[in-house]
Amino acid sequence: MPAARPSQASVANAVSAAMDAGLTPASIYVAPDGSFRIDLKENAATHELAVATNVVNDEKPYLWNDAK
Repeated sequence: MPAARPSQASVANAVSAAMDAGLTPASIYVAPDGSFRIDLKENAATHELAVATNVVNDEKPYLWNDAK
């Protein structure tokens, strides 16, 4: 049986949700298994997300016992 393909509506909904969140889609990748991902352009919203998840400036991950 062939792999499922994402519908145009599901991709459009995901792109719309990203744009509603202030993100800028750059490209869409569809995997052989039918899953897809949306790559985003760097902007203020993605930068703040990167800072919040601690991936900017090669910072080390926080340890459980760090009091921050």
